[in-house]
Amino acid sequence: MFQTKSFPQKMIDMFNEDFYSIIKLNTTSNSKSTVATIELNREHIIYQVHFPNNPITPGVCIIQVAKELLSIIFKSKLEIDKIKSVKFLSPIIPTIHSLIDYNLNWKDEGGVIYVKIAVSKDDTVFSIINMQGKLS
Repeated sequence: MFQTKSFPQKMIDMFNEDFYSIIKLNTTSNSKSTVATIELNREHIIYQVHFPNNPITPGVCIIQVAKELLSIIFKSKLEIDKIKSVKFLSPIIPTIHSLIDYNLNWKDEGGVIYVKIAVSKDDTVFSIINMQGKLS
């Protein structure tokens, strides 16, 4: 579980508090992008059912992690209004790729947050997500 004194625990929705851990969270000087490295818990029950003996990270989990990371970055819960597009380019197999990078870029236009997310590790891009939401 991600433990920090910087962010209130109530803002962190993590799956049963043990689906992943945040290894690092680096926001750029312009405060419009962040690179987060997470470590997936390859022993999590999700991987026992999706799929037994061939675990793959479900797409909804990839999106939920992005939402939680953004809530931590903004120090306020992000409510997703619209997922404009999602491309799942390569499966995240936790036994092969337990460390994953989330490259999050955003802009705030009148209270609406527009976000582009690339989920990758080294030369492998797993997902590209474009979504919008509001902070609550």
